[in-house]
Amino acid sequence: KELVRRLSSLFWQAPPAPSAGELLAEDDPRYPEQVSGFLERLRLAPTAGSEDLKRAYKEMARKLHPDKNIGNEEHVTAEFQGVSEAYEALSEYMRRCGI
Repeated sequence: KELVRRLSSLFWQAPPAPSAGELLAEDDPRYPEQVSGFLERLRLAPTAGSEDLKRAYKEMARKLHPDKNIGNEEHVTAEFQGVSEAYEALSEYMRRCGI
């Protein structure tokens, strides 16, 4: 009980981990690299629009869904989460830019 109490108190005091899907500020020098990394993860061209983004996400989600890749769930789940985060971040980016 003591160990659980200590661990839970440490857990609640720790700052929340940043989401991998969060976009950096536009004035951050790493911003273009982050956006291009998301585009690469979804195999999109830099000129892709929101419809291309949706299409690529749906295709990747079907390929990487854990239910479709039985026996390799851990690896596929991590890739699936990365694709989902990239989609969320890029859709926010495109919304901001009006694309």
